[in-house]
Amino acid sequence: MQNNSFKNLDTFDLKSFLLILTNSKKLIIILTLIFVVCSCIYSLTKKPHYNSLSTIELNTTTYGVFNKHLDLYSYKFPNIKIDLVGQDLLIINSTGNSAIKSESSIENLSTYMNSHIKEAIVETNNLLEHLAELQEINNSSIQLNDKIFIAQKDQKNLKEFTFNRDVSSSKSNPRVFPIILSGLLAGLILSIFIVLTKHAILSEND
Repeated sequence: MQNNSFKNLDTFDLKSFLLILTNSKKLIIILTLIFVVCSCIYSLTKKPHYNSLSTIELNTTTYGVFNKHLDLYSYKFPNIKIDLVGQDLLIINSTGNSAIKSESSIENLSTYMNSHIKEAIVETNNLLEHLAELQEINNSSIQLNDKIFIAQKDQKNLKEFTFNRDVSSSKSNPRVFPIILSGLLAGLILSIFIVLTKHAILSEND
């Protein structure tokens, strides 16, 4: 009858533990090698990723437009990361399995964002027309004149805004060593777990 060294912590014996692993070293080596080989195959067959980056300079008006729709952009373009740096800069980072697809995603996003600029221009024009009508009625209103000045400034900012079409792309190859190392550790841990579980079951049956 075999002595179960792992029934509780009080009877734990390091020598018995090492003896169990030594007696099952072939199984541990085989299972670990299987994981390492699978990791090598995965790392060698994994396609590289391409990152495309574009930066857009903003003004106070365009910042307000894009910040308003930021969640919508992230929802419609999940493969693109959009970051606002203060109120002056918008950074767009796209990933894909080819440089063309990655750059195309940024182009599609730029087109979609430009549609919101056009909508904002129409809204500002309508606001200016409405304010002009009110000004004819009350020309001496300082508050009204301030609103007209702000709307005219927004209109100017929106019309002068242009998208930066310069997109830089870079290739990111799979990191082979971390993948293989992860496979090695996973295989080693799993094989030891299987060996100890098998030993515990056999000990209980004896």
